[in-house]
Amino acid sequence: MRVLFVTQLLPYPLDSGGKIRNYYLLRHLSRRHRVTLVSFVRTSEEAALAEELRPFCEAVHTVPLRRSRLRDLWHLVRSFACRQPFLVARDASPAMARLLQRLHRERPFDVVHVSPVTMTPYALAVSGLRRIVDCDNVMASLMVRMAQALPWWLRPVARLEAQRLSRYEPEIVRNADRALVVSEFDRRSLEGLGAPQGRLSVVPIGVDTRLPPIRRQTDAPPAILHLGGLNYLPNLEGLRWFLQHVFPRVVERLPDCRLYVVGADPPSDLRDQARSDPRIVVVGHAPHLEPYLERASLLAVPLRSGSGMRVKILEAFARGLPVVTTTLGYEGIEATPGEHLLVADDPAGFAEAVVRLATDELFARRLTRNARPLVKAKYDWRRVGEALDAAYKGLSHGCVVDLRLAAQAGLVS
Repeated sequence: MRVLFVTQLLPYPLDSGGKIRNYYLLRHLSRRHRVTLVSFVRTSEEAALAEELRPFCEAVHTVPLRRSRLRDLWHLVRSFACRQPFLVARDASPAMARLLQRLHRERPFDVVHVSPVTMTPYALAVSGLRRIVDCDNVMASLMVRMAQALPWWLRPVARLEAQRLSRYEPEIVRNADRALVVSEFDRRSLEGLGAPQGRLSVVPIGVDTRLPPIRRQTDAPPAILHLGGLNYLPNLEGLRWFLQHVFPRVVERLPDCRLYVVGADPPSDLRDQARSDPRIVVVGHAPHLEPYLERASLLAVPLRSGSGMRVKILEAFARGLPVVTTTLGYEGIEATPGEHLLVADDPAGFAEAVVRLATDELFARRLTRNARPLVKAKYDWRRVGEALDAAYKGLSHGCVVDLRLAAQAGLVS
């Protein structure tokens, strides 16, 4: 089949969960189908990175996407006027729609695959082909959870957005040929919002499990690694909770420990805190993670909001790095607390888990020995590709659904 693969984020470099998911889905699809990638890009440097994806694609096209606070405010007002989720209205681009139409007119496609669900309007740009929508997060749940971390004056806006998404997402599933989710948990969540059974395929996030285990620096002091872009509110909220409530308890037990914070866009107050405490090292964006993985005793994932599946946990499993997280943090991953990772939701329990992984090497090794076979069996991108194949195979049955019906209802533009 000829596949038109449309993404909000260019799936390269592999520095976020969404990019990693789409990169490996793209690689797998290219083995069996002829794939054209079309993606938004934010900068000319990002557009240049698209060349890294050409080996997997018949063609790669990029469309500039401008973001600013003023633009976001305009799209927020527009979303109120058209009763559309802000996250959908924000990425409206006539240039993207025109490009997709032209590509399909020149050489027709069989399938359009859009990711994430907020990119669904671009499935409307082309007609007469089947549509796959990747719901890599349940956006309504994500917004409900994020609302609690927002300033009080933004919470009503977030709740309204959650309400709109809770109607938008099941309607998209209802009108797509196939919708993908990353876990059974997310499938049940969407069905609970009203998405019809039978349209959802579970396709987990895949990682490369053939990378070698981390060679940890044995003479290094205890070190905690926190990974994730801090421009993503759940990551920042979780880190601040960790610094305020957990890290002081850890320091009491391990006064020589270090915390490495690796991720884009650390705020100024976090940098100020690091300047006053030499045990906190704010790295920011790191093109190469290996030096920090080698220093780390464990990965801490103190998430208290968010949705979907945490790729960093899967990658830590694959590389042999022990993990402590919250119940929400390992949501959607088929792991067992105490066997594959440690899980705690309160500050004292989280601190105790950190200390144990940092000091009990035999126990930490037992967890990583259990976790590596799990990730190889269930989350290797080659194994995940089998689930994707099944979803695509199912497209040979039934009829193409015209999503313009949803547009006429004011669902999409």
